Amino acid sequence: AAMAAWMGDGIQIAYVADSTFHVMDTWTGEAVQLTDGPERIWGVAASLDGVHAAYVASDDAGALLRVVDVFTRETWDARTSRGIWPWSLAWSPDGTKLLFSSARDHDRLAPYEIELKTGYVHPLLRDVCSVSANSYSPDGRYVVGIRDGATWWRKGYTGAANAELALYDTRQDTLKLLTDNPGMDNWPVMSADGKRV
Repeated sequence: AAMAAWMGDGIQIAYVADSTFHVMDTWTGEAVQLTDGPERIWGVAASLDGVHAAYVASDDAGALLRVVDVFTRETWDARTSRGIWPWSLAWSPDGTKLLFSSARDHDRLAPYEIELKTGYVHPLLRDVCSVSANSYSPDGRYVVGIRDGATWWRKGYTGAANAELALYDTRQDTLKLLTDNPGMDNWPVMSADGKRV
């Protein structure tokens, strides 16, 4: 799981240590603990403006998506299903939404957005195969992720895993495969100019 994320211009980093959430100034090394903890924290994301950080924590009731204001320590929570795939957390470029993958509505992973002001969660794509979302393009139009194909670990299967890079167009509601190979593509990241994955 991604247990650290750069904040804004890279002067700060949000991270998990000893089951608590922290922010550290990378110049001075000074760290501030943002949560009382301990919590079972599974994923971390930071807003591009460096003001907010988000993480997923699990408890006996399921998963909790929490957003923390780095300066005031105020939090906002959203209860989600245990099917959330927390290491795919990503902030939208405009800072109004969080992208995550979850098996909320069916047995396959799908990308979702949660609007931070309203808490409204909506699916971005329904696909026959699992699609995990990893990051937005700089303009927020595209989401890059992984589309899983064959269940390669099933008994007797000797073929390829076929986890492929995929690009989802949020305006057109279309998915384009970027790779087609018998291997396992994973952890795509969009370049800052949005031209490369």
